[in-house]
Amino acid sequence: MKSATAPTAVFRYGPNGNQILDNEIHNNGNPASTSGNGLDGVYDNENTSGNIYAGNYIHNNGRAGGSNLDHGLYLCGNNEWVINNVVTANDSRGLQIAGYTTTSNMKVYNNVFAWNGVDGVTVWQDMNGITIENNIMYQNGRYGVQFSAATAPGW
Repeated sequence: MKSATAPTAVFRYGPNGNQILDNEIHNNGNPASTSGNGLDGVYDNENTSGNIYAGNYIHNNGRAGGSNLDHGLYLCGNNEWVINNVVTANDSRGLQIAGYTTTSNMKVYNNVFAWNGVDGVTVWQDMNGITIENNIMYQNGRYGVQFSAATAPGW
């Protein structure tokens, strides 16, 4: 898949060990919608594990100026890698890591998060072993990295 546009381009509720490599994922969730669901470029839920997101250009996803729910990547899985991506100009967050059940062992390395509407990266809810290292955060709407209600063993 070289270019994808839809309400959500990549939607994972299961099989594990997938690789999403070298794609352009853009303009998903646009035009405006009154849906209470997030409209993301990439979504995976807490039942996924071992997925790799590498070398992608993920941009302009979400309802323009409309929702705090629309992100470039919205990831809840375990043992996942987010590496060497450029994630820009998404309506809310570039990457939201959500721990509905404890999200563990996620590696976020060598990415660019720029010009996202709210944060470059948000870490939200229960986490264990999340590593965010060697990324560039540039002119996001609020924070480069935000921890919101984030809990982890030993915190």
